[in-house]
Amino acid sequence: MSNFLNYVDLIGTNPEKVFKAELFESDKILVGINCLTPDQTQDVHIHSDQDKFYFVIKGSGEFIVGNDVQQAGSGCVVWAESGVP
Repeated sequence: MSNFLNYVDLIGTNPEKVFKAELFESDKILVGINCLTPDQTQDVHIHSDQDKFYFVIKGSGEFIVGNDVQQAGSGCVVWAESGVP
């Protein structure tokens, strides 16, 4: 895998479920892209072994991290510490 890529080349949609693509992966980090249509949601879940960052590139949505619920729009970064739903 190249050290450089344009994430735009990996953007896609799936009307049945959240579209996901992997950008980079090593034993220390995983970077992926999730694309949701306006009517799609992702269930609250936990990553027990890694922190998760969400970069909102376009659009907006409601994010739940622990007991904190907020709207996040374009340009926002959301951090979910490992073990926190």
